[in-house]
Amino acid sequence: MSTRSFIVKLWQDSDASRSQRSCWRGQVTSVPSGERRYARTPDDVPTLLACQFGKSGIRLGWYWRLRVTLHELPMRWMKGSRR
Repeated sequence: MSTRSFIVKLWQDSDASRSQRSCWRGQVTSVPSGERRYARTPDDVPTLLACQFGKSGIRLGWYWRLRVTLHELPMRWMKGSRR
């Protein structure tokens, strides 16, 4: 049996003023590699886990492949603009 371990952390953003709705952030860390990915919202955490699953060779369904692609699209654009 093969296992994958991750550490998931969520925290309330201290920069949010009391008058604003609270803002939560997150982080997913792959235990074996130490690679960290950050979430702007708690809703991003499952997508970050799916990114790690894909890198580990776990076959994702179409829905999660689409979410991963959409999540990583801005990073691909930024890398392309540096050329």
